[in-house]
Amino acid sequence: RTVARSEQQGLQWLLGDAMGVDAFRSKHFERDPLHVKRAAAGGAGYYCEFGEIATPEALFSLMDRGKVPVYRVNMFRCRDKSTKETPDPPPKTPADVRRLYSEGWSIQWL
Repeated sequence: RTVARSEQQGLQWLLGDAMGVDAFRSKHFERDPLHVKRAAAGGAGYYCEFGEIATPEALFSLMDRGKVPVYRVNMFRCRDKSTKETPDPPPKTPADVRRLYSEGWSIQWL
């Protein structure tokens, strides 16, 4: 199936050379977090694919310029590998997103 092959290639691109798709699916998918280390931003083609959004600071800049609205960003953190917590109240400004990020919250851009 063409779509399945395309999905597999895309997932392998995200995983890099550290792990194969089958190993990821059997060991990590919906089980344990996986941190994929990449080469420095200047030395890897991976990061250049993301252009303006390769760093949190770049996302903050897009938010400051009004190109990414705050409502398109979710903030969350996991307390015990399974309990997802969201901030109350949710962020309303780019400054709120920055503050939460600096306090250890993760960013999900929708």
